[in-house]
Amino acid sequence: MRLLRRAAAAMSAGVARALTTSRVTGLAPGPYAVGVRTIQLTDESRQEDGAPRKLQTEVWYPAAQTDAKPSAFSDFLCGVAAPPKEIIQAAEKPDAIGGYADGLTIDKIDAAWPCVAVRGAEINKEERWPVV
Repeated sequence: MRLLRRAAAAMSAGVARALTTSRVTGLAPGPYAVGVRTIQLTDESRQEDGAPRKLQTEVWYPAAQTDAKPSAFSDFLCGVAAPPKEIIQAAEKPDAIGGYADGLTIDKIDAAWPCVAVRGAEINKEERWPVV
């Protein structure tokens, strides 16, 4: 029964997404919903610039199905949707993404880089999934 329920959920949830392929990988997105959250970890045992070392970490997890808008590349700049203008400007400098290609902007990456993960989506509590 569980396998049948998973197959039905995968087919119904993934149909719309499976019709298109990624311009990056050439593959269709998988059938399962994915959530993403940004957490800040602090390592008190290590110092960086005179303060405990901080590590911004993206956590990707099996999510409950949702119709919410998927994340954009810009969401990953500071862990929130619609980062402040200063963050965008810093990211577009020549020593950041602006150094990869002339005229490359966050808006261009947002338009071209596919993402199906939904920031802050509810965790899928219906099924048991391994944590990797």
